[in-house]
Amino acid sequence: MRTITISSAYVRQTLEGARKQGYDLERLLRDCGIAPQVLAGDRSRVEASKYFSLLKKLTSLMNDEAMGLLEKPQRIGTSELLSNGVISCETVGEAYEKSAQYANLFENGFSHRVTLDDTYLSHEMSRRLSADTCNPYIIETTLMTYHRFHSWLAGDRLPVVEVNLDYSPTDYLDEYRFLFFGVPVRFNQPVNSLVYKAECSGWPVIQNSQTLKGYLSRSPYNLFETRESEQLLSIRIRSLLEEHLNNQQELLSIEEVASHFEMHSQSLRRQLKKERVVYQELKTEVRRDMAIYLLNRKGVSVEDIAGQLAFSEPSAFIRAFKQWTGLTPLNYKLLLIRS
Repeated sequence: MRTITISSAYVRQTLEGARKQGYDLERLLRDCGIAPQVLAGDRSRVEASKYFSLLKKLTSLMNDEAMGLLEKPQRIGTSELLSNGVISCETVGEAYEKSAQYANLFENGFSHRVTLDDTYLSHEMSRRLSADTCNPYIIETTLMTYHRFHSWLAGDRLPVVEVNLDYSPTDYLDEYRFLFFGVPVRFNQPVNSLVYKAECSGWPVIQNSQTLKGYLSRSPYNLFETRESEQLLSIRIRSLLEEHLNNQQELLSIEEVASHFEMHSQSLRRQLKKERVVYQELKTEVRRDMAIYLLNRKGVSVEDIAGQLAFSEPSAFIRAFKQWTGLTPLNYKLLLIRS
């Protein structure tokens, strides 16, 4: 899904470490094709591809895989060192426990603890007493990295039951559906943690040192990669809607989508509800992200975009885009040109 976008509030959290260390944020953003004025908006969004470019640039420039967001820098190569330390483990449970043990050797502001009982495997990540790490992004990304990496080791997505965070709700709650696969997220909890079904502890590790090189080379994209068979229904529907708008310039009804997946519309609604998604909101999300993607392309007019996104007339698209982002399409495009 090339058109996925990232909340500006989420991106601003990413930049917090660089800001504190005095880096020129406007120049960093412009180098990655991100208009600083767009990022300032509460409702604005950034193309995922440009966000990934920003992550890579920050990591390289700061020589810090945590981009200044942890108590001490995590020099480039830290993740590779930790990953190589567990690649020879036989099971996911063994690998997860060793990952936590090795991570605790680094003074990065967190203390990791993995526990297992008959029902759950839990990964707790508490703050060290001396730490001043308070950035939500780095906490979420660290947990997400553990989940993605150990899922990759097993060749299947580890079944997360619950996500606990020790801070108040953020300004980008919609992002959690992609970060944590629609799993319930609880805030203001005693400790940050991921809770899995215990069964995954015994899953065999199917990767090796050779395939690890490929996995590490895809960073940071691998944080958002999922095989089609592991994707949520809402993600597969999103891909279908995007493809249909590209080819037919029409929006599918929920009955048409249900038919495509050989389901009854009520069954589809129930499944989406489990993923905390409403079909109408999903359609809006696809239109919004495709609009941002197209506005970032040269030679595409507002009128063309309105037609491709199945709006009855350009004025309807302009109103919708302003509601989504706080900007008109023309103003958004002008900011991109100036960047």
